[in-house]
Amino acid sequence: RCGVSFRVTVHGTPAPQGSKRFLGTRGGHGIMVESSRRLPAWRTLVTDAAWAARAGAPAIRGPVRLVATFGFRRPRSHFGTGRNAGILRASAPPHPTGRNVGDLSKLVRAVEDALTDAGVWHDDDQVVAIAADKEWWPDAGAEISVEALDG
Repeated sequence: RCGVSFRVTVHGTPAPQGSKRFLGTRGGHGIMVESSRRLPAWRTLVTDAAWAARAGAPAIRGPVRLVATFGFRRPRSHFGTGRNAGILRASAPPHPTGRNVGDLSKLVRAVEDALTDAGVWHDDDQVVAIAADKEWWPDAGAEISVEALDG
């Protein structure tokens, strides 16, 4: 048995977490940074939206199912020009793929860490099931829900 324990809509461009760049060494220690410059802003958007949606509810303690749909705006190149400006080109991809959109598992990782920061759950090791999708939306964002699973 399960129920939706938490649901939030986040407005903004989703960013992946996980790929790192090596910057060199300092004091004998390697310096690694996230390769996505958009990640800090995205994590803040998710954390702030989740914090507001929680409204002081206690953190979920048991196993959970995470469901996330990430929406991306189509680039202008997917549409015609001139009198066809609002018409989708036949060559436009039906699904958001490529480096500019990000790896689905890394998008989920960013959301998991942001939900931990927002106190939705104690740790993302509580996630026992994930359903995630990438879609084209008129405006970028994400729909995220967390379902508490009864033991």
